[in-house]
Amino acid sequence: MNKYLNKTTLILAALAVFACGLIGTIVFGFTILSWHNTAASLKNTYEMKIKANEGEFDGLWKKLKQSAQVPEQKKNAFKEIFNSYAGARSTGGDNQTMTWIKESVPNVDLKVYDQLMNIITGSRDTWTMKQTELVSIAEQYNALLVSQPKGFFLNLFGHQKISPKVITSERTEQSFLTGKDDDISLN
Repeated sequence: MNKYLNKTTLILAALAVFACGLIGTIVFGFTILSWHNTAASLKNTYEMKIKANEGEFDGLWKKLKQSAQVPEQKKNAFKEIFNSYAGARSTGGDNQTMTWIKESVPNVDLKVYDQLMNIITGSRDTWTMKQTELVSIAEQYNALLVSQPKGFFLNLFGHQKISPKVITSERTEQSFLTGKDDDISLN
């Protein structure tokens, strides 16, 4: 019976080790799958935000172009009004040239420039925020790839680092290359 008990104990111990190994493998497999899903979700979010930013950028330029057309149209309308107004004053007899002093000259409404400035400022602030979001998502995604053991397994699944593409200007790029930035002249 001692041999039988030893065989049974040995079989039970082997089954327990096998069960623990199987459970450990399943938990480890789900952990790896969770890491993969997190990385895939972040990458998908990043790619969709790029598409959304393309739309935002397009909308920004359309707003600016359309808003910038308004002053040109107003200028042309004002020019017509002023020319006809000035022409009507100059036709006549004596002392006609001095009557314009008493008359009111049409005013140009410059509020459109304030509105244009608000559109530019608001749209640029929104654009900057969206660019910052992209960089943040790329940072989270890349952090998954460099922390071990996650990075090892995610690389096995083919995940690659994201280099976020930030839309910038030549002036900004030059400032970062040289380490210098001069004041902006508004003249």
